[in-house]
Amino acid sequence: YRTYEDSTGVLWFASQSNGITRYYNNRFEHFLPNDSILPKSIRCLFLESNTVVWAGSSNRGLFRIENGQVSPVADSILKDISVLDILKDKQGTIWVATEGYGVISISKQGIKEFTTFEGLASNIVNTLALLPTGEIAAGTNNGLNFINHNTIAVQEQLKGIRINKLEIDLDGTVWIGAETGLGRLSKDKNYFEFSDKNNYLPFSRINDLTVDDEGNLWISTGRNGLLRLRETPITPLTTAQGLSSDLSNCVIEGKNNDLYFGSDLGFLDHYVDGHVYPIPIKTQLNQESIRDIHLAENGDLWIATYKGVLHISDSHEKLYTENDGLPTTDVRRILADSRGNLWFATRSSGIVKFNEGKVTDVVDR
Repeated sequence: YRTYEDSTGVLWFASQSNGITRYYNNRFEHFLPNDSILPKSIRCLFLESNTVVWAGSSNRGLFRIENGQVSPVADSILKDISVLDILKDKQGTIWVATEGYGVISISKQGIKEFTTFEGLASNIVNTLALLPTGEIAAGTNNGLNFINHNTIAVQEQLKGIRINKLEIDLDGTVWIGAETGLGRLSKDKNYFEFSDKNNYLPFSRINDLTVDDEGNLWISTGRNGLLRLRETPITPLTTAQGLSSDLSNCVIEGKNNDLYFGSDLGFLDHYVDGHVYPIPIKTQLNQESIRDIHLAENGDLWIATYKGVLHISDSHEKLYTENDGLPTTDVRRILADSRGNLWFATRSSGIVKFNEGKVTDVVDR
């Protein structure tokens, strides 16, 4: 089910049918405490210290292992239940995520149960995390909750979404692995964002998350394999940031660190100083895809489409087609040479040499 690493580098494995296995000194060892009451199906572990381990089982409750001696947590609430996650807060309280019985806390004051009756989104709790604020985050089958003493709050944007894994990174950000996407909550909980298939990102059925020593977030998914997410200077540009269409087909750099984008629906956008400005096209292209863009030295734009080549000069437009000498209108690429010629690469009729508004040559094998 799960893999853990202790402070000495030993790997611990919680398995479905073989109890607990450890890996150290280049070999695997079945961890068999002196007491044989430990179930074979162990869902999760919490390595409290070098001598104390908590083990959550399938349908057999919670166990505490100290110096090889196994003791079940003898309480009616924890008897014959499945434990899915375990953690310990700064006050020494043990928090237990269960399958069907909500969240259970074990402290010197006793055992307390948090369920839907107290405000939990679901009694099936898949994952827990200790927030920098001291709160306990509980990822359930029906959303995300925050437990602060006896108060339970909810993350409104995640209502109805199954949360499979919570992970805190080096900056205190809460990463949320959900059935439908990946969420991120700031340390102070004032900023939240969620990416799913609508953002064209491969975050579907996230099963596990972990942050490595370099701050990379590793994402295990049920449909898209293993992914790595790391901080980069990459900024997404979509319709949410002002693009005319998310179906972007080509991009060129301007003369002042600006960019021009052409879309599959015939839209043309200009990106300047962090903002996107649409460039209106008067010529009817009937949503024909923009295949290429060429920015001339004088600032004119030449646009390759399957309707021909569109020339934009200030507010004037001219569409060059067969009527202007082109052998075809399916133009894919535009290049300029040092002599002032433009070269049009077509899909079906070779290469066209163009100068001063006229076709001067056609190279077609």
